[in-house]
Amino acid sequence: MMDKTREELIEEIKFLKKRIAELVEYKAESKDLDERIIRRSVELAKTNVELQDEIKERKRMEKALKESEKKIRALYDHAFQFIGLMTSDGTLIEANRTALEFCGIGLSEVINKPFWETPWWAHSPQLQEELRKAIKKVAQGAFVRFEATHLNKDGVLHYVDFSLKPIKDKSGKVIFMIPEGRDITEHRKAKERGEELPL
Repeated sequence: MMDKTREELIEEIKFLKKRIAELVEYKAESKDLDERIIRRSVELAKTNVELQDEIKERKRMEKALKESEKKIRALYDHAFQFIGLMTSDGTLIEANRTALEFCGIGLSEVINKPFWETPWWAHSPQLQEELRKAIKKVAQGAFVRFEATHLNKDGVLHYVDFSLKPIKDKSGKVIFMIPEGRDITEHRKAKERGEELPL
């Protein structure tokens, strides 16, 4: 084996020093990368916990909303009065059970129809026209109330104290209307007989 020259040894030492420096730098970068991976893993774990908490909160709120809707629906459907909900152009989008059972109809038969074309008003073109005019007034923000008649499921005429109320958004624009009716047939008959019934 040949002896290396001094220059060759110096070159070899330089090469080894350079390799050692590269290894030290690589190890430092590797350690930095490991630290960044650990930090990112901790951040992801924290974000995951926060997301899980948000999901739990959202589920809790959805459950509470469903319970609230259930209660409101129970009140709405078991109210004594006929109650509905309409868009500002007079399209019926909701009606309570009391109103539907009065006419012996299902919600699907009246939903998304002009309110004046529903069975409650079909017996009287005059009342249909009065209702159309009332809807136009309520769409402008007015409250309207008048006496109407409706035929029940047996074809018997009932007198109804009918009102139509606007529901406005924050800007004051009418976005919905609440049609509401109270059967006053017995009171009207009593009045015709000269009697007074408590309201």
